[in-house]
Amino acid sequence: QTKRYKGKYYTEVFDFWLENVLLPLLKPGNAIVLDNVSVHKPRKSAKPVLSFNCNLFFLHPYSPELNLI
Repeated sequence: QTKRYKGKYYTEVFDFWLENVLLPLLKPGNAIVLDNVSVHKPRKSAKPVLSFNCNLFFLHPYSPELNLI
């Protein structure tokens, strides 16, 4: 079941969602791929991911030359 968050989206909200909603659904070795939004960047966000033995990857910054559409 998906729940919506209404309000400002900031690092603490992301960290709460990551630790309490997403990580309990994952298995060791799963990957999480994030874009480069600033709320995803703090290093403290990576600690719970690594403690669950999951991998964390960030997308490359936007590169229009790689998008052939």
